Amino acid sequence: MQLLELSKLNYKNKIIFNISISIILMVLIVYFVIINSILNIKKMSEEINKNKIDLEEKFNRGQSITELSKNISKIQQQLSVFDKIFIDKNNSLDLITTLENSADKYNITQKINLSVPENKDTSKDKTYIIVPITLETSGKFSDQMNYLINLETLNYQININSIKMNSSLNKNSDNNFLENSDNNSIISVSIAADTYWQ
Repeated sequence: MQLLELSKLNYKNKIIFNISISIILMVLIVYFVIINSILNIKKMSEEINKNKIDLEEKFNRGQSITELSKNISKIQQQLSVFDKIFIDKNNSLDLITTLENSADKYNITQKINLSVPENKDTSKDKTYIIVPITLETSGKFSDQMNYLINLETLNYQININSIKMNSSLNKNSDNNFLENSDNNSIISVSIAADTYWQ
C-alpha cells in the first residue's frame, strides 16, 4: 500500500512537474519568440512609416520638379516676346528705321534725338540699360494721334515721359488749341521717352 501510495504520489508529482515544465517552457517561448517577433514588427512598422514619409517627400519634390519644368517651358515660350522688347545695343539702326517707317506711314515729319548706348558691359544684376530718346514731330492732328498709337504698339518698350503739343495757330486762350485741333490742323509734338537696351 505504501508502494502504491508512493507510486501515486510519484505519479502526482510527475504530473505537477510536467505541468510546471510545460508552463516554464511556454513562458520562455512566449518571451523569446513572441516578444522578439512583436519588437521586430514594431521596428519594421517604424521603418515602413519612415520610408512612406520619405517616398511622399520624394514624390512631392518630383511633383514640384515637374511643375517647375512646365513653368520653365511656359516662360521660355514667352522669353522670345520679352527679348523683342529690348533693343540690341549693337543694332540701334533697327529702332531708328522703325520710327522713320512709322512717321512715313502717317505723313509725319520727324527728328530723332537718341543717345546711342555705350558698349560697356552691364553688371550682372542689371541686364539692360535705359537710353533717353526725344522725338520732334510735325503733322496733321489726326496723323499725330495715329503715330502716337502706333508708337505704343511697337515691339520695342518705349516709356513716354512727357508729350508737348504746339499748334501753329495763333492761340488767344487755352481752349483755343483744343477748339482748333481739327483733323487738318498742323501741330508739333515733342515726345521725351526712355528706351531699353540690351
